[in-house]
Amino acid sequence: MSDSQTVSVVAVWLLVCGVGAAAVMALPTSKIQKLGWFGTAWRLFALAVGVRLIAALVFRLPESAIINFDKDSLEIVGQLVRDRVDVYSQPDRYPYFPLFAYWFGATSWFSSVTGIPFEPLPKLAGIAADAGIAVLLLRWWGNASTRGLRLGLFYALNPLTIIVAAVHGQIDSGAVFFLLAAAYTVRNDVTPRSGIVAGALLGLAVVSKTWPIAFLPLFVLRLPSWRARIEVTALTLGVVGLALLAYSAIFWVAPQRAIEVIRDYEGVRGRWGVFVALHHLGNAGIPGAIRIHDLAVDWNRYLLVAALGVGVAAAWRAEIARGIAVALLTTMVVFYGWGYHWVMWPVPFLLIGFPLRVSAAYYWVATATLVAEFFFNGGITSWAFDLFAVDSPMIRYRWALPLPLWAVVCAIVAGFLFVRLRSALRPRGGPVTEVEQVPV
Repeated sequence: MSDSQTVSVVAVWLLVCGVGAAAVMALPTSKIQKLGWFGTAWRLFALAVGVRLIAALVFRLPESAIINFDKDSLEIVGQLVRDRVDVYSQPDRYPYFPLFAYWFGATSWFSSVTGIPFEPLPKLAGIAADAGIAVLLLRWWGNASTRGLRLGLFYALNPLTIIVAAVHGQIDSGAVFFLLAAAYTVRNDVTPRSGIVAGALLGLAVVSKTWPIAFLPLFVLRLPSWRARIEVTALTLGVVGLALLAYSAIFWVAPQRAIEVIRDYEGVRGRWGVFVALHHLGNAGIPGAIRIHDLAVDWNRYLLVAALGVGVAAAWRAEIARGIAVALLTTMVVFYGWGYHWVMWPVPFLLIGFPLRVSAAYYWVATATLVAEFFFNGGITSWAFDLFAVDSPMIRYRWALPLPLWAVVCAIVAGFLFVRLRSALRPRGGPVTEVEQVPV
């Protein structure tokens, strides 16, 4: 098959998986219980891996795809690791902590030895991690939970993370898996070892992708004793420190360079939310829009810290997955840098921590946004230009693609903050809303 034909085949496969995921969400509880055969962790894991492997093995990226930059980056980083050259010498190619750089090096070596094409090999780690997330959702409420079975099956079939892990080949599911696993250890009964285990897992999340470090305060506040709080902090920072020291020893470079590259990474600037709107309002001559845009860009790091602080302060008493979802979405409201694959970050935490109608609103709008960007707007292919005239509104206003999802994020955050404020002002013993008490 040609590259374009593999894109079409994978698009049909994603549609099939999407129908399956929607059916799982819509089925009544009695029907979900009949799917209990998948209630075993290894069976659900195999299902999730299987549907992703089909996409990964069939798909070949067209030469015109924008995300070829990411594919090429994996090959470049893999070769740099094999040659023991500092991967941070090319900061645009790998602006994260070094954990997955070793994996890219190993798959590059394996490809060169066996002759197996390199493109699908780096995806295997993300595929496995994504399947692991489905298993954690299954087990979150115990072995016999119908809600866990529904969410685990939904996640196993959902097309959004199939695109991210098996088509795009991003490693975000690795960071999400370790963060969710850390939350899993403190979700209910906290044992004497919870701080150690959660800290180690959170540290692995941070050395996979940097952003999970933002949720360390939630874990610290969640744990009941000062000893556990010190342990989770020390283990998280210790894993990160060991990763940097090991990298420095292997590649004989100072860790300062890695820290600078990681610190300065912002994704693609100006492609999300309020910044997109302000930029185009300014271009349309709306007074003050450009000035507000520029001020928001200059102060963006302070806005991010402030938004994270609001999210943590509002949600630290909530169930841990809900707290992570709220803190993450609150920060996403003021993101300036952006990557479309980032839309997968909140998904498992929303599924656990919010009513299904809330998580479904985010999920399906996020999926539509990612599909539109990748399949219609040039990320993988540009079907929109085949369907619409260049001067049509669909082409002229494609810059507004992320705005509906940003509006959903704002609505979820505003709704949670409103409910939290109303709860704080309500007399003790008053009724509890569905957002405050998610049914199992």
